[in-house]
Amino acid sequence: GASAAPVAVRASRLSPVAGAEGVPPGARVVHFIRHAEGTHNKARTEAGTDEEYSNWAWLDARLTDTGEAQAAALGPELLLEANRVEVVLVSPLSRAIHTGLLAF
Repeated sequence: GASAAPVAVRASRLSPVAGAEGVPPGARVVHFIRHAEGTHNKARTEAGTDEEYSNWAWLDARLTDTGEAQAAALGPELLLEANRVEVVLVSPLSRAIHTGLLAF
């Protein structure tokens, strides 16, 4: 079979001022975005303990209303790069999928 060509990887933080203009031609920009606030995050904050994270009921926790607002607020920030987005990958958990749908 065919083998893939080697890929050179260089990671750096883009200056918000430089924006898309700071990306060298042919480079790919990867955004790593954590899911917005989930019900498990809110429960932990309210309980003041990490005990909630060991509860299997929180494994596929949904976004809170605040989390939905956080994810939707990402949209305008990402619009500057929107024409350059080629792929969006998310985990199979509901909170990650919902964050991705609202942000993009």
